[in-house]
Amino acid sequence: MNFFIKTFGCQMNKDDSERMAGLLCHAGHEPSVSPDTADLIIFNTCCVRQNADDRAFGQIAALKQRKAERPDLLIAVGGCLAQLEGQGIGDRFAHVDIVFGTENLSHLPLMIETLRATGQRQVELVKESGDFASDLPGKRLHEWHSWLPIAVGCDNFCSYCIVPFVRGREKSRPAETLIEAARELVESGVEEITLLGQNVNSYGRDLYGKPRFAPLLAALSDIDGLKRIRFTTSHPKDLTDELIETVAAHDNICPHFHLPLQAGSDRILRLMRRKYDSAGYLELIDKIRSRVDGVAI
Repeated sequence: MNFFIKTFGCQMNKDDSERMAGLLCHAGHEPSVSPDTADLIIFNTCCVRQNADDRAFGQIAALKQRKAERPDLLIAVGGCLAQLEGQGIGDRFAHVDIVFGTENLSHLPLMIETLRATGQRQVELVKESGDFASDLPGKRLHEWHSWLPIAVGCDNFCSYCIVPFVRGREKSRPAETLIEAARELVESGVEEITLLGQNVNSYGRDLYGKPRFAPLLAALSDIDGLKRIRFTTSHPKDLTDELIETVAAHDNICPHFHLPLQAGSDRILRLMRRKYDSAGYLELIDKIRSRVDGVAI
């Protein structure tokens, strides 16, 4: 089949979509440049913001007529919104054939084959898995760039955020696995890697008893041929002096910090459970600017 993937949301979702594409190509399917020419349309959804929910629901609903005209068209919904809504998506949209969550991406090819063999809608959601989607084969959008998730999930439980409930608790990949993966990417032609995590600054706490992001970043920067390293997202409460110094000391670590402010009111920050105040945030910004030349924040 020809497939088309529509991605909503964050960079982690973009990486997941590249993994879906890799799995489907490995199974013999081919990517389509347009949903109009696809036999299978996959929505990789986001539920962090209401407008992302609304856009996804609107585009899924818009395919009802096309499905009526083309009963053989397959429609799949995955990602965070699918993880949250589950069977509710099938109840709401009778024309959706497959629903899968954030933890069982690897099962997508089998779900497609089962659907084609039985004609029965496939809904599969796993609350927790020991697997990392980043261990699956990927089909990169750009040959020179690759995402590299270093951790998934989050333990912060900010009062307004749904991420821990759809991505699970924080789970880090071992440093040696990441270094080897980065070497293999460079050998395949990648020049730039973006490290991903809901909070990269706390990377390794679950594995090593304390955060080990700065040492990981330094080890990756030593890989020959890796010209640029980026990372996102950083939680201000976990950004250390060691990390700032590591960025300052390595030319191939891009001088860029994605450091969400969220609010300027200390009362609102407390209600958000962000665990820093405005003065601490401004002090952190000053420290970054004083140590990293030409930094973008």
